[in-house]
Amino acid sequence: MEKTRVAIVNSKLDIAKNVISDPLMLEMFTPVAYEQIDQQLVADYQNGRFGALTVIPPTEGKDATFGIEELLNEKDKGITMLLTENLRMVLSPYQRSSLTSEQVKTLAEQTHLSLKRDFRISNPRIAILANTSKEDTIFAPVIKQLTDISIQAYGPYAAGDFFSAARHLEFDAVIATDNEQGETHFKNIAVDDSVKYIAGMSLVVTAPMLTEGTQTLETFENDSNKVRHAIYNAIDITHHRTEYDAPLANPLKKLYKDRKDDSEKARFNVPKNREEKL
Repeated sequence: MEKTRVAIVNSKLDIAKNVISDPLMLEMFTPVAYEQIDQQLVADYQNGRFGALTVIPPTEGKDATFGIEELLNEKDKGITMLLTENLRMVLSPYQRSSLTSEQVKTLAEQTHLSLKRDFRISNPRIAILANTSKEDTIFAPVIKQLTDISIQAYGPYAAGDFFSAARHLEFDAVIATDNEQGETHFKNIAVDDSVKYIAGMSLVVTAPMLTEGTQTLETFENDSNKVRHAIYNAIDITHHRTEYDAPLANPLKKLYKDRKDDSEKARFNVPKNREEKL
């Protein structure tokens, strides 16, 4: 397989050099260096110069998508996903105080597609965290609608109880409708491999979640590991998208009419333990 060309935008040269100078890393990808995210970078991507982007560290003064959405003319398409070994945390782009049923449904649909296309999970399970006082008016109807279109969404769960019981290990992704709360729990779980991924855009964009404050030899090594994981994720997601999209490029014509099989939906609808609510 041809090596993925990954654009590297970095302002921490020591960390970038430490990672990119590793011969094992260079066996996996070809780095293309940039100093900033601008129209030239986007033009190079559109002309096929690289296939994924890793930002080191997250660009100061930019929004969660590093300003790349506007340059790609894909405003409001990106969703922020925090990645670590055993947790994918989706952050809501909507105001919690004015969250609507339609917004929750849209976010769950975006998450579902990303899990299938970017991570090659065939039938993903999604947990939704929320203030349970809103359950009847917002979340219960949405979860039913999602179930009706074969999206396996469960909840809403109170974040504290959810993570104290390690319930995140039962799901392929967790949607946090309270971003501050979600990030806090993510940081308590992630160690040295935490990565921010912007899903939903044509360009794969990742960034390491670097250590805040004074850098020591230990934090330097941890941050170098996070950079490696950000690049690994960019490479893997790019390959996964290619695999997912390939059969859809030239689909065969249907020679028969599909018959809806409710038994298949019912089989996948069974939760992993009895106390989950559908």
